[in-house]
Amino acid sequence: MTIKSAPAKAKKSQKATTSTKASSARQRTKTTAKASTKPSKSTRSAKPTRAVPAEAASLAALNDTDDDDIPLAEIIPLASNAGQLSRVSFGKTVQAIQYANNQWLLPEKTRAEVAEIVAGLTPQFVTGSIRLEPGQPVASVTISAWHNLRNVVRKANPAAGFDVVVDLRRYSTPEAVTQHLRESAGKLTAEAWTFDAVSTVFEAKPAIFRAALEEARRQGRLVGGIVYGGSIPQGLDYVMLSTGARAEGLNRGTPAASRVVTMRAPGGGPLPIIALSGTGTAPGEGFVMGKTPAERRQLVLLAARAQKKDSAFAYPVFGPLAMSNRAYDASRDEFMLDTIRRCLRMYNGGNVGGTITR
Repeated sequence: MTIKSAPAKAKKSQKATTSTKASSARQRTKTTAKASTKPSKSTRSAKPTRAVPAEAASLAALNDTDDDDIPLAEIIPLASNAGQLSRVSFGKTVQAIQYANNQWLLPEKTRAEVAEIVAGLTPQFVTGSIRLEPGQPVASVTISAWHNLRNVVRKANPAAGFDVVVDLRRYSTPEAVTQHLRESAGKLTAEAWTFDAVSTVFEAKPAIFRAALEEARRQGRLVGGIVYGGSIPQGLDYVMLSTGARAEGLNRGTPAASRVVTMRAPGGGPLPIIALSGTGTAPGEGFVMGKTPAERRQLVLLAARAQKKDSAFAYPVFGPLAMSNRAYDASRDEFMLDTIRRCLRMYNGGNVGGTITR
């Protein structure tokens, strides 16, 4: 499914309309607040309500922001990165974890070997390569490995996009996350930020979620969220879900994806779903724990077949985590890398099957 960008004139008009609506909403909020200081008899016992944009009304109950007194209109962005969306395709997505907290997670591999393997799959989107932690600047060795991976992959596919994963739960203030994203953006060139456990942050730390979202928009990057449960914030460009035993994360009719069925990306189309292979926390769960090589290959095949026009499987080339300090390595798992290569060719080749061109 290809979604064309709107004409420049239409975008300008839309932007102006959005700005006018936002301004009107703020004015109505101020007027309501002023009027409420002298309530009539009929309204004296009524609980005051906060004015919210129409698109956010359904989320009002899930986003009580009394603690920080942040209007929903400010939490849920009206702007989007539609222009950036048109240049990114998630159809051939691969998971390629390298670094977390400046720690190399593939001790059996060199940086050059990792880059060569990923580039050999000619992906359109590479997720999870770098995971940032608050309070630590990006180390020079991390930056070097990042740019090497990006340069090698882009020689194979000049249009390949990359994200950087950030766990917003670890930040204590909006200022801290804004500063960290801004500093890191100058060192790591990427097309997107992916926020881990985005629903948890959206519900528990709305000010931090808003700050991260606004900074990402200022940088012109896409914004994705890894969802485990809870409400899904409007304004995301894509959502990542974990696959289950039968890759149900890609099926919009199953519980794992049902909450995003009616949602739309800022560009207007269905919100893209990208399925990730989960680590699992007990034997028999997830992609690594308790699984045999044959079971893992079967899960990959099931997920590849389940892809649709608005959903894609992030093939686990490097990752998820096999343990706290080591990532799963498909090239060391029996026939797995060959299975991934064949699935990409059969189900994701030629821009058909699982292609999400935005």
